[in-house]
Amino acid sequence: VNDKDLAKELYKKYSS
Repeated sequence: VNDKDLAKELYKKYSS
C-alpha cells in the first residue's frame, strides 16, 4: 500500500 492509497482511505474515513 502506498501513501496515496493510505491518504485515500483516510479521506474516505474522515469525509463520512
